[in-house]
Amino acid sequence: MPERFDLLITGEGGGHTLPAEGLKALLRWLAVSGYATPNAEAVALSWVAVYAAPGTAAHTVFVQGTAPDVPVFTEMCVWTGPSEPLPYGDGASCFFVEFRGCLYDTLPGAFRRQLTKLTHIQPHVITRAHVPDVGHRVVPDDERPKAIERAARVGAVGTRVEEF
Repeated sequence: MPERFDLLITGEGGGHTLPAEGLKALLRWLAVSGYATPNAEAVALSWVAVYAAPGTAAHTVFVQGTAPDVPVFTEMCVWTGPSEPLPYGDGASCFFVEFRGCLYDTLPGAFRRQLTKLTHIQPHVITRAHVPDVGHRVVPDDERPKAIERAARVGAVGTRVEEF
């Protein structure tokens, strides 16, 4: 089994917040480019975490050419919210992108440049040896948005049957 790494990408200084439309644009770019496919999310009143699996072109984030026989990362997380301590490394941030279980310990310039265009941050990358099974964030009950609670109780449109 090859050695794996976790890469945490945040802005220099950590004070940059990613607005909702910026998050949508970033996730759309990652999905359309084939880098990552969102598959889970945790949405709170003050923060959002979106998790993604490697896409069909995930290897092109790190290398050019043919894809390796194994996935280049195991999971990706995009988080935005109020400033809080980073999951690892020093400092705090309002936004980060994390590649978990990467085959590579560096992030090439092409991906950094596009990330800068979309998020207006100067990417700062923190690397550590991979820590398996980090898990997903869980939204506390007092942080659940009301609209999401209501949507969970209501059936899909057009599925309610009434007898007359």
